[in-house]
Amino acid sequence: MKMLQLFLLFIGMGVAFSATFDVYGIDGKHLSRFSADELTRNVIVNNTAHLSRSFVIKEVGGSSSTTQLPKGTISEERFAISSSDFTASSEKWIEADKNENISICLDDSSSGGWATDLNSRIESSGCLQVRTPNLAGSAKVEFWLTDSVDVYKINIAVGMKLIDLSTQRHKVGAYDEYREKSNFVFYTDIFDSAASAKDEEANRIYSYPERMVSVDAQYLVDKYMVTNCEFVQALWDSVPSPSAVSKMNVNNAFRRFLTMWSDRKASSKKGETCTALDSATNYLTLHEALLYANARSVREGLTPVYNIEVYTDTVPKLWSDSSFAIVGESLKKGTTFKIKVTYNQESDGYRLPFYDERVIFARAGDTTGHFAWGDSQNIDSAKAMAWFGDSIASEKMNWFASIPPVGLKKPNAFGLYDMFGLAAEFALFPGENPYINRKNTPAVLMGGGILTTTWDSTAAKNTSRQLWSLITYSHRLYNEGGRESGFRLVRRLKKE
Repeated sequence: MKMLQLFLLFIGMGVAFSATFDVYGIDGKHLSRFSADELTRNVIVNNTAHLSRSFVIKEVGGSSSTTQLPKGTISEERFAISSSDFTASSEKWIEADKNENISICLDDSSSGGWATDLNSRIESSGCLQVRTPNLAGSAKVEFWLTDSVDVYKINIAVGMKLIDLSTQRHKVGAYDEYREKSNFVFYTDIFDSAASAKDEEANRIYSYPERMVSVDAQYLVDKYMVTNCEFVQALWDSVPSPSAVSKMNVNNAFRRFLTMWSDRKASSKKGETCTALDSATNYLTLHEALLYANARSVREGLTPVYNIEVYTDTVPKLWSDSSFAIVGESLKKGTTFKIKVTYNQESDGYRLPFYDERVIFARAGDTTGHFAWGDSQNIDSAKAMAWFGDSIASEKMNWFASIPPVGLKKPNAFGLYDMFGLAAEFALFPGENPYINRKNTPAVLMGGGILTTTWDSTAAKNTSRQLWSLITYSHRLYNEGGRESGFRLVRRLKKE
């Protein structure tokens, strides 16, 4: 059989109930139509065996607006993939930003067909050109072999980084959070600075001490924080219109919050393209971050991580199985209520990072220094990687509505942007929170934010420690019900 190169543009790329498919030539000419209760490789082969040229299959009434990229479209990146990269069960991952044109090329001449729901076209023999989605997450491309049961599965990490943590050990824990055993320190030698530092260290009890761990896992991690555009698009039907907000009986703080998001929706169009370097979400509650994570999972056909239900008892509250209760809210109705959040342990979906994971991703392989740039306390070292209040013209900044776009500073060694500064990010403890007086809430805010300045801690007992721990790995405790946060998502991949 001659080389069959095709795009299968249908949701789920598997089961289509009573679906009808049109077959078009590359020149756009309609070639044939067939129906299939279940679209399988045999159905495809049987209904296209009479064709001797490249073609496109499109579901009648499907969600795709077009089957092909325009001819002459230039690819930003090309990915050469060898058949030796695959086994019967393996999958190949590649990385690309949102809204990119990329080419995926196989190195052999196996007979088969391309399958993807992305806007795409056949570029040349063995090469498929696709347009990546306009929202962060993952996308799939498959090559179906006509002479075997094998399928080459190629996953695209869109606006995300694929990070394998199994290649080394990692440092976790907090350097700054401790209490002193005694108000008086006995120094063995006051003239020996190293000995004095050791004596001070011996007088400390850390709430969550630094330690080395091994993690045998691969992750997808958002390259940038979730942006305002992505949040509005994902939760479009849950964001109220300005006219709806004007009729709500809410307090001024809540009205300000609802008005900000309704204005962003009003200036947007449903389904519009979200640019890679949009502004980061920076004014959300924990509940909204969990809803967004579930929405992204559902969009990709994954099982949501968080089961959210109405709760009637005291909040905040934390259970031994890591479930927790917090204040939730409905943007659509302008109401607040109590919710209980339970983890689906079998989920393959997106979630907020746990505390240790967030530390590992921020350290990006560093196991020696207290900060991402070593132990330097030079503010210029931080400004190369992070936005802070005194690194911009603060008098012109509307802190909660207009912060700088994501991705303008230097990334860390894992290729992750804005892990420090810009907007403090949510992270959770998978169980009891070790920090004093906060054991009922699993949430912390990490990495500092646009409100962090070098003068924040001038009255603190230890100015440099307080400031630098805040803007690097450690936490600021989440004020239940507060709206001052951004976030990024992670997805732990199953090891083969």
